[in-house]
Amino acid sequence: MVSKKKNSPLLLFPTHYLGNFVLGLPWLCEIASSYPDTTIVIDSAFTPLLNMTSAKSARVVEYPRAALDKSKDLFSRGSAYIKFLNQLRRHDHDCLIDMEGERFTGVLSLLSGCPTRLGPNQKHGARFYTNALELDYEKHRFNAFGQLIAQWQHIETPSNLVDYNQEAELKYVAEGVFENLKPHQNIAVLHPGASAIYKRWPPSHFAKLSELLVQQGYFVVWIGSGESDSNAINEIRSLSSQSSSLNLCNQLSYAELIGLLKASSLYIGADSGPMHLAASTGLSVLGLFGPSKESIWRPLGGKSKVLRSETTCHENCRGTVCTRDTHCLTTLSANFVFDSSLLHTQQK
Repeated sequence: MVSKKKNSPLLLFPTHYLGNFVLGLPWLCEIASSYPDTTIVIDSAFTPLLNMTSAKSARVVEYPRAALDKSKDLFSRGSAYIKFLNQLRRHDHDCLIDMEGERFTGVLSLLSGCPTRLGPNQKHGARFYTNALELDYEKHRFNAFGQLIAQWQHIETPSNLVDYNQEAELKYVAEGVFENLKPHQNIAVLHPGASAIYKRWPPSHFAKLSELLVQQGYFVVWIGSGESDSNAINEIRSLSSQSSSLNLCNQLSYAELIGLLKASSLYIGADSGPMHLAASTGLSVLGLFGPSKESIWRPLGGKSKVLRSETTCHENCRGTVCTRDTHCLTTLSANFVFDSSLLHTQQK
């Protein structure tokens, strides 16, 4: 076992949500740069993304979520978990910060062997911490991470922008994007997906918006991952009369996606992980919001803006129990979003 890192923390952050990970990433980079012996525990799916940042210098332990899936046999799951625990306990720190704050990470914090364990009181793992902290989850999640970290050490609040290294951009090899562009043509990246149905803008609205953007001279590129996003994009494109767009759903690595975003002029999409990723590159972002709380989940940065319908929701609306068929999104028109996109990009 290596000697204790008296000052550097163990950051427990195996979230499987891209948006949460991107919002916590600036904090990981800031801590790793100041405390070189920091150990970071993340979902193995996000290791390629972490490796594009300054936090790649930290010790990284990958949480094997895919190997622990219930579809796997019990022996292989057990072996993967024990192997992970052995890796976790090798990095002997005085202090652990549970940035995820769920029951399973609370258990992991206890099993880590760290004598001081910080985590949020509002979540399910509070009884496993030595210091369970009350965090203000009505403010932006980015700030909640800062509140938690401040209980360990004062860290200057980082920018939401992440300095993804040049190598990541050079790896962008999504053939067909740039060779299809006219000289100086702007790229508009559209993402119709979201983690919940009640966050999704109607396909017919996206179809109309893409037509308006193409008429304005934009080259439209569709992004997404998974079967749901793929089906949504296919439906949207079938509703559109414009054929001059490119579908890159399920085709991009994180390096390629970041390369695309940094080469683009505009991103439009619902409250989702790719929205936060786009904002972290400094791209102009329009977030299409319905029931989501923008005080917690809005895209950050001076080039980001939230668009909402002027139609008000019922006071008891909670997204999953919407009584008006998510009319807060259906009444957000394509024309309004298009006009807003023109004004938004002209102001930058």
